[in-house]
Amino acid sequence: MAQFDSMKLFALWLLTHEMADEEVKAAIKRGKDAEKSGADIDLYDALAAAIDEEKEKLKASLLSPTSNEAEDVSTNIQDLSYELREIQARLDVIESKIDQLLRKQNS
Repeated sequence: MAQFDSMKLFALWLLTHEMADEEVKAAIKRGKDAEKSGADIDLYDALAAAIDEEKEKLKASLLSPTSNEAEDVSTNIQDLSYELREIQARLDVIESKIDQLLRKQNS
């Protein structure tokens, strides 16, 4: 039985997200360029450019010290951090149990 390599899994996850991020950035650029030039625009590129514009608005509102949205996001981030710690603890337990099973199997 092949051993589970969590580092490779996370490296693959990170690489996938980096590649997707680069594609989204390229789609945003194509969408904005097409809007400026008045050329035909691909639906995906137009959507990416529109979402990027909305993201920038959200970013600006979150950086505003009087924004209620910033407080909501901060609370949501704290909640997510808690949930991620809970998931990590559960994964640690699962990993420990898998290690115990593997040790028993190899004994």
